[in-house]
Amino acid sequence: MCRSSASALRATPGVTVVRSGGLGNVTSLFVRGGESSYNKVLLDGIPLNEPGGTFNFSNLTTDFVERVEVVRGAQSALFGSDAMASVVQIVSEARAARRVASVDHGASGEAGSHDTRRASASIGASSGLWDGAFHAGRQHTANRAPNNDFDNTTIVGNGGVTPSANVSLRIVGRTEFGRAGVLGATAFGRSDMDAFFHRRDGVVGATLDHQISDRWQQRATYAVSVSHQQSTNLQIDPPSRAALRWPRRAVHVQRFPA
Repeated sequence: MCRSSASALRATPGVTVVRSGGLGNVTSLFVRGGESSYNKVLLDGIPLNEPGGTFNFSNLTTDFVERVEVVRGAQSALFGSDAMASVVQIVSEARAARRVASVDHGASGEAGSHDTRRASASIGASSGLWDGAFHAGRQHTANRAPNNDFDNTTIVGNGGVTPSANVSLRIVGRTEFGRAGVLGATAFGRSDMDAFFHRRDGVVGATLDHQISDRWQQRATYAVSVSHQQSTNLQIDPPSRAALRWPRRAVHVQRFPA
């Protein structure tokens, strides 16, 4: 019931998804026998990979996602050296601009076993040359093991303007807050009840598309992505907190035949 991008990829031929525990734990993608760091992960064309190519799918949901595209095989010539096994692109939902002003909204809620709950709400509007949408979602599950609760909050914004038939500008922003309890080894003792993994991801980018002709298109993208990951164990080592954080600023320009 909880929406996970990794679950959506499980049915893809040649793709193996490995998760070290319940929902919210470290989740890796292996395509056609390649390493988990051989996959290029994009959100509307914006790279999301960590330095070195690794990407943990544990915190990425399918909230406000229109589709997930997968290209299997070596694509490094087009997408970079870290696309040696596959390219996975998350495509956000977008409201189509209409001549007549319109507003769409919706909300949903679900509940299931293991104290699993999910709720979300979204609103979108469009008029003439512009459109925009906003979405917020929250989900929780206790999983099957003690101290393995997973909480996730997703906030997404998407807007664009189309001044002419062959020029468009779109801005997308997405942030995810996740917290998962880490029970640790249990073969020779009780579960560790005070360890947890906290993660905050954020990305914002603007893309300008120009369709020069039926066979030629150019695209320029500027994006900033930040990931903050922190593992904490209060009982074994109270003053120690290992944190990893990196910002990334990139300007990406593509020119290719349509």
